Amino acid sequence: MNKENIIFKRKTDVVEKAIAWYQEALDTYNMMQITIKGIDTSNQTTWLALQKLIMKCNNLFEESVSRLDPLYLYYDFQEIERKFHATESLSDINDKLVEIQEIGEKISKLDSKNNQIEYEMLQKEEALAFNDYSKLIENQKNIIISIQKQLREEYKKYLC
Repeated sequence: MNKENIIFKRKTDVVEKAIAWYQEALDTYNMMQITIKGIDTSNQTTWLALQKLIMKCNNLFEESVSRLDPLYLYYDFQEIERKFHATESLSDINDKLVEIQEIGEKISKLDSKNNQIEYEMLQKEEALAFNDYSKLIENQKNIIISIQKQLREEYKKYLC
């Protein structure tokens, strides 16, 4: 195998792993948004589903080093990252998760019967925070879709 074929094979392997990771992340984000839309603060099943999806996201991010870092040897996504403010977007998502957790802690410490008004206000605040979180996820989805598109465009020329 000559040098160009070796590099092409390596790039193809890297892209396949990255595309699979991006698709899994995209599917997880979609499921999170669907779950958030159906959230009812008194429904434990929905909460458990959301917690599982958040854990899945955490696992995906842990895998990202091995599945995505090699991709950056061959490709540059700076334009996409700038367009969607990728670094700030992840920071905003993490900040929103912290806010949601803090609200959840306040809710769990309240006696809903003796503090009904405060309890309901916190539930509304939490619902708004989840809505914001869902919007932030949308930006991450746009980043993923743009990167997938760029990678697929690159490989279209080899499929013909």
